[in-house]
Amino acid sequence: MSLSFRQPRCKRSGLALPPSVCLATALLLASTPLATRGQSLHQLYHRSWTVREGAPSSITSIAQTADGFLWLGTDNGLVRFDGETFEPYHPSTGGDLLSSDITVVSAMPEAGLSIGYRSGGVSFLQNGRITNFTHAQGLSAGSVHAFAKDMRGRVWAATSYGLECLEGSQWHDVGPHGSYPEEHPDNVFVDSRGTLWANTRAGLVFLPKGHESLQVTNSFVFENVDIEEAPNGTVWMAASNGSVRAITSQDGEYRPNGPSIDVNSDGIYVAKDGALWISTIGKGLLRVPYPDSLVGNHSPSDPAVESFSERDGLTSNFGFRVIEDREGSIWVATTRGIDQFRKSVLTPVKLPQGAATYIALVADGTGGLLVGSDRLMRVTHGSGEIIDAAPRHVECAYQDPNGVIWLGGRNGLWHISGTRFISTALPPGLDPLAHNVQAITMDRAGALWVSFVNSGVFRLNHGMWSRFGSVAELSQVPAIIELTDSAGRIWFGYTANRIALLDGTRVSMFGLSDGLDIGNVISIYNHDGEIWIGGQSGLELFEQGHFRRLQLAESEPLRGVSGITLAKNGDLWLNQASSVVHIAADEVAHAREDPQHQVRYELLNYLDGLTSSPEQLRPVPTAVESSDGRIYFATRGSVVWVDPANIARNTLPPPVWIRSVTVDKKVYNDVDTLRIPAHSQNVEINYTAPSLLIPQRVRFRYKLEGFDKDWRDAGVRRQAFYSKLPPRTYTFRVTASNNDGVWSETGASFTFHSTFIHPERLV
Repeated sequence: MSLSFRQPRCKRSGLALPPSVCLATALLLASTPLATRGQSLHQLYHRSWTVREGAPSSITSIAQTADGFLWLGTDNGLVRFDGETFEPYHPSTGGDLLSSDITVVSAMPEAGLSIGYRSGGVSFLQNGRITNFTHAQGLSAGSVHAFAKDMRGRVWAATSYGLECLEGSQWHDVGPHGSYPEEHPDNVFVDSRGTLWANTRAGLVFLPKGHESLQVTNSFVFENVDIEEAPNGTVWMAASNGSVRAITSQDGEYRPNGPSIDVNSDGIYVAKDGALWISTIGKGLLRVPYPDSLVGNHSPSDPAVESFSERDGLTSNFGFRVIEDREGSIWVATTRGIDQFRKSVLTPVKLPQGAATYIALVADGTGGLLVGSDRLMRVTHGSGEIIDAAPRHVECAYQDPNGVIWLGGRNGLWHISGTRFISTALPPGLDPLAHNVQAITMDRAGALWVSFVNSGVFRLNHGMWSRFGSVAELSQVPAIIELTDSAGRIWFGYTANRIALLDGTRVSMFGLSDGLDIGNVISIYNHDGEIWIGGQSGLELFEQGHFRRLQLAESEPLRGVSGITLAKNGDLWLNQASSVVHIAADEVAHAREDPQHQVRYELLNYLDGLTSSPEQLRPVPTAVESSDGRIYFATRGSVVWVDPANIARNTLPPPVWIRSVTVDKKVYNDVDTLRIPAHSQNVEINYTAPSLLIPQRVRFRYKLEGFDKDWRDAGVRRQAFYSKLPPRTYTFRVTASNNDGVWSETGASFTFHSTFIHPERLV
């Protein structure tokens, strides 16, 4: 069946484990490394905005234009968002919007924004100017639902009165919709092959490139349809009264029985990484990481489908549009606000609820990780699985040079042998209320040194315990941390700037006079004979019998360094009280050579996936590297990891824009011909850079030529302030960097005049 229409004159832009000991320990000792797939939906960083955060209510549509701004269509006007501020938008020059009741906004390839209205009419917004189309330009009076632009540059609109096409400055009705009003489309879409797709009341139709007749592929009536194309060429369709399904193969051929997800949806998007995102009607947000692997029908609870709902923090279970911005974030418009999902440097490990408070970490030598806490868990595929037969309340975990894993806690000391957890008798006479294991290490003779809370250090050799290893020179207090270095020497870290080094039978004590000035010693790390010491108030490097502090540039001193790891590429990673610190290998090398070098660094905090702060006394250390290169960081009740070899960086410099100028409380949005009174008391220049990935880390610097001698560092502030500017001509320049420090080369600028004029004569 086909629908004929006159010659057309016109891609929408826009496992709890079984209780068996054998199975549990088999999982524990599995040799398969952790999966290296991307972050799951719940591991992505999520941020939301509702009316409480300044977002508009009744968002109907969402789009991003080439200038970086996010545009929100609402039933109360057009809103522009730069990642920080929601701004009701009104063109400064060149017309105005036809209505405040907006049904759709869509970004066009030439950098403009198409706007459709509930009461009919279309506006094109470009470079601050509005071009309006109404019935006078041939456009029907029906509500506008969607836009698309084909390979010939023709703009298509799906309206409640039919499919419309723009030729030149005139719109044309496509097909005999005057006689068949029931055939109006909810959406129109042009795929990468030039095929136009639309849903009508006659069914799903398409128009191949170069053809003149719409072909009906399926006579079933689909309502409120969204159509999107995957990077591999597969076209997907969602319907509010149907399902989400693939309607074409990768080569663009129609598939009447393609794979599907049985859920009602108003909006879908296939991201650049191939994941299918689905906003649903009442079931929250769904994501299918690998839609190409789907065969047949699937329910939203299928293992291949991930979900995120109101109980997880989604603004609403009823969603509308989904888009991906230029920096890779996914945005979802819902009935109560908007949500952002993006990848983060630190990936959280999903731990069973109630199984973890304090966290003890140990890599198992097979690329896996054991997590000790109230329950013992093994991390596989990004999740922690409880090992039912394992000891409980593990507060210390250690792998000895032979690969044997030791576990200590308030209930005893164990090691893992094959498929068993073997208990070791504790020192005779040890106070049962004070035998918590604080630290474990093994010396070069194979004897175990164990520090017990409130009881001190004991050495276990051939089944016999000796207090402080019978070494009288050792400090007679418990050690917070112990380490056997690559030379076989044992390091003991204590409170109040004290370290003991046991080399054979010789003990060396270090303190303030040796440069050790970090308070409680809570981490000791050895790398190829190089010793790093972390403590309550900093990080120090041990060199030739002396300690020296690592100096950070432009920062408060490091605090509570409880985890230290040097990655395979030489980068230094620290787990400190308020954040994870990343120092690049070349900066580490420079610091080794020059004690005065101010080290540049990267701070990773909640914006990067960190959920809480690390412990400062027990369990330590709080950072370990697994054999697959991942580095794990323990915090209170959570674990996160980073793969230093695969950190995605934002390489896009942010676009920079001047928003307005305020002179003695009078606001000027059009700054092209601005003149201000000389010696005005307060001049405020507002600027922005819509980098949406992590807008909290966008930094600015500016210069007022004719007044400033040098550039001013504004940090994250988005205003420049001046007072009493003498009469002359000025040029204001501002530039910005994104969250990864990539600066815009051009920035933004404008020229204005300060002159003796009456305020009423200002332009």
